[in-house]
Amino acid sequence: MENEWQAKYLEEIERKRVSVLPILKDDCRVPTLLRAKKYADFRHDYDDGFEALTVSLARLRAKTESTKANPSLNWRRKRRAG
Repeated sequence: MENEWQAKYLEEIERKRVSVLPILKDDCRVPTLLRAKKYADFRHDYDDGFEALTVSLARLRAKTESTKANPSLNWRRKRRAG
């Protein structure tokens, strides 16, 4: 599992786009690369964790849809990435 999230983390950096939203189910040692990321916290209250997850997914969907609706935004991102 560690290799998968590390690969996705590097992909996020390259694309400048979030592709991983960690979910914290139990208390554990969070890997260094994931500590600064926003996460859905299910440890204490399922409803709060679920709400955080759905809000984050809705934001991601809105960004994706705005890029599709306005292709010039996507062109600018590609140009910056070089």
